[in-house]
Amino acid sequence: MQNNDVTIREADRRDAAHLATLLSRLSQETTTFTIVGESGQTLAEQAQVLAQLADSSRHALFVASVGDQLVAIASLSPTTEAPVAELGVAVLKMAWNQGLGTAMVMASLDWAALSSPYEIVTLTVQLNNKAAIHIYEKIGFTTVAHSQVTDASGHSVPAMEMQIRVK
Repeated sequence: MQNNDVTIREADRRDAAHLATLLSRLSQETTTFTIVGESGQTLAEQAQVLAQLADSSRHALFVASVGDQLVAIASLSPTTEAPVAELGVAVLKMAWNQGLGTAMVMASLDWAALSSPYEIVTLTVQLNNKAAIHIYEKIGFTTVAHSQVTDASGHSVPAMEMQIRVK
């Protein structure tokens, strides 16, 4: 895969089936990514949720595609602490080490700075995810706390919370 073949854009209702495939593949490839939300939704219900997200100033969902295959996802969601959003990013292994993680984070931060009410973006990263930590530090995220999280396989692992001011 070459970066010039990749398109990063906000997800829309037409992505429902491809998004389900991407999330399934990500959950098989890594334990650093967990899916929170409704399971068992029909494609029509997923499409409706994607349409609502596209119209929201408080939520954003970005995808990266090569042709019609989705290879990465990034989401921004509100937290209980206004004006703070939480960032989540996941990239298929086939697209690692090609700058896509950085590009997904930057697209999300641009949206947060220009199109949302958020002033701060936060994230939680497992300490064993050295590549992601490197990306976040390079962009300017700083560590604000250390914790334990449960990974996708149910194990407790060390993690840290990082944040960046976007406004």
